[in-house]
Amino acid sequence: MEKLLTIRQVATVTGLSVHTLRYYENIGLLCSIDRNENGYRCYSSADVTWIKFLTRLKATGMSLTKMLEIAELRR
Repeated sequence: MEKLLTIRQVATVTGLSVHTLRYYENIGLLCSIDRNENGYRCYSSADVTWIKFLTRLKATGMSLTKMLEIAELRR
């Protein structure tokens, strides 16, 4: 079984803030983030890989609008 990470752990691994991770989820860049029985977000390794990809896109200067288009294509 895969080890799931908390939002704080993902923030540490990716270098993004907890606030940014929540914002990305709210605007639709992150979708299908599972939650545990207490309602806390649980991130899989696939989620972390996607977040790191988004970070690389942002580093190129890509706008959030364009990133959302890529996220929609991925879905």
